[in-house]
Amino acid sequence: MSKSTQISSKESKTKKDKGKAKEGKSDDVEEDQSTKALVSTFVPELNLRKEEYDEVWRNKDESGNFRQYHYRYIIEQEQMAEMENELRKVVDEMMRAELELLQVSV
Repeated sequence: MSKSTQISSKESKTKKDKGKAKEGKSDDVEEDQSTKALVSTFVPELNLRKEEYDEVWRNKDESGNFRQYHYRYIIEQEQMAEMENELRKVVDEMMRAELELLQVSV
């Protein structure tokens, strides 16, 4: 065997390796584009719930609450907010009715 055939075979191997490397790079690019995570529609809701948990429950010490009793002030706050919204709607409606009566009388 001559030296020229050994060199040419080495050259052909390196050319094949370069060709494979180029193909591999394009496959990697395609794979990167296809595997990018799409933002789910649930992510904002999950983030909101996580923030709510952090605000309300993260620093609560539940070690003494073996029977898992309720937190009265949390329930009162939630109910008060609901009642205020309902009452606001009723009061707004009453004020509009009174405003109409005043406009008609003038």
